[in-house]
Formats: sequence, C-alpha cells, structure tokens
Amino acid sequence: MSRTIPPPGLGPGSSIVLAGRVGPWESRRKRSGEVFVKAYLSTEDGSRVRCVWWEARRAPRQGARVRVRGEVRAYAGEIEIHVRDTVPLGEDAPTTFEHRLLCYYVACVEAEQMRPVEFEPADLGRRFVVVTQGQERFLTGEDVRADLPDDPAIGRWCQTRIMAGPGEQSYAGYPLVVADREREGRTVRVLGPLFFVPVSLRRAGTGYEALLDGSYPELNVYALDLLGIDREEREGLVSAVEELEEIREAELPLERIRAWLDILRAEGLIDPGFRLRPEALEPMRQDPGPSNTAILYGGERGAVIPHLVQDL
Repeated sequence: MSRTIPPPGLGPGSSIVLAGRVGPWESRRKRSGEVFVKAYLSTEDGSRVRCVWWEARRAPRQGARVRVRGEVRAYAGEIEIHVRDTVPLGEDAPTTFEHRLLCYYVACVEAEQMRPVEFEPADLGRRFVVVTQGQERFLTGEDVRADLPDDPAIGRWCQTRIMAGPGEQSYAGYPLVVADREREGRTVRVLGPLFFVPVSLRRAGTGYEALLDGSYPELNVYALDLLGIDREEREGLVSAVEELEEIREAELPLERIRAWLDILRAEGLIDPGFRLRPEALEPMRQDPGPSNTAILYGGERGAVIPHLVQDL
C-alpha cells in the first residue's frame, strides 16, 4: 500500500471529519477473529490517509466517495483514522426517489435469485431432500462421484430429477442453515445451504449416484441473510472475507468452508459450539443456526444471474 500523506495538523488523539474516495481494500482479522478493513482515503487536495473500519460489513465499497468521522491514531509509524461513521457523497448518495427505486429493483432481483436456494420444510421431497447420515463428500472431500444413501425419499427425488431432463440442474449443499422468517404476520421456518456445487444424478445398480460437475463450491450469499445479516452489510462482509489470504490460498474446499465458519463464529453470527463434521452427517437441527446436514436440491438452469445485484 502507498504511504500516508496526511492533511496539515493531523495528529494522534484528535477527532476528524474527512471526505474523499476509498482506495483498494486490505482485509485483516483481529486476534479475536473478527474481520476488519483498511483502505486509503484520497481527498481532493491530494492528501491520503489510511482509514480503518473495525467492522468489515460496514466498510464502504472500493472507489466510493464518502465522508468519514473518526479518531486519529498512530500505528507502525503511520497516521490512521479509526472510522466511527461513514456517509456516502456525490454519485454515491442518490436522491430519495432514486434510492427507493434502486432498492425496489434490487429487492426484486434478490427475491428471484434467493428463491432457488431457500426452502421451507413443506418443500421436502419435492424441491429438496436432506442427507442426514454417512459422509459429505462433494463440498468437503476430493471425490467426483458418490453413491447416495439407500433412502426411499432420496431415491424418489433422484428419479424425478432425472426424468425432468436437461432443463433441471441438481445441486449438493453443505452445511445447512436453518432460520425463522416473518411472512404475512406468521413465523415461517426456512433453510438453505451455506455452500453449494452442481452435480449430475444417474442410476447406479439398485440405487443412485451423484457426479460432481467440475465446479468449485460456491458461497450462497443468501444463506448469510438467514444468519441475520442485511444486504448492505452482507456485501461488505463477503468482499472483505474473500480478500483474506487464508480464503484466497485455501487449496481444498473444506479449508475454505472451515475458514468461513470460523469467521462467522467470531462475528457472533453462529453458535460458538457448532462444529463441522462432514465425516458423520446428522439430522437437521430443530432450532435456528447451521446444521451438520447436507442437502440435495434442484433448480432451473440459468435461473440465477451472477453479480447482477452488484451491477445494480
């Protein structure tokens, strides 16, 4: 990163309000495990100050014009602003009408994207089935194929998916996230996978097997909604976590999944006692939170439009 070029008179211990454009992020983790973000703020007069957002989910996007308020600190010979409040400016501060219209379109797009990866218990056996015994081998192992459990419900679901033809894509997901949502004045139990990967299904003797379609497991960002993160905070957290060295250098999918769970645990978003045990799957939990359960589900090919929300 570039060195700080502070405004005149800026010294440790003072409070400051400063406006500028956010530079490239540098994501790090505290000793306690939470993720935070450092980025240089470049002002119109040529000053450049390193800012610290101690909650990654509240950090503004790279390139945004913002006004920050915070305390000045010195670290490793450089001046930093430990940000307390961030306000969008200029093109990043839309009018009330524009903001409401954009929020409406984003909500519509997200509702469509979320639908294929969010389920209710009533969908069991139709849209999805759960795998509650044996090993999880696609998202946490190195297998490209696996025999599915000899379970009548899983067999019927596989047969239906195969008969649906190429218009249907099947997925394996793990671990499962369980939550309660308020809908039309009532509490509804919903669930979805934290990570997922496309698979193909086929007959194997008297049962069925699933074959990995060659993709690396993908984070289901909407599962973070089930953990209580709203959209704006979710985008900041995901961007910061995906920039962490431990995530970028994870060679095996299991390493990446464990790192994400460790971060969610440190952020206070999941039960500290939850442990991932892909070698011994378990029945779906009865209370909200992550469950050591795998899921198989189906959806239309091309139903999700990657990065459309970010483009909006």
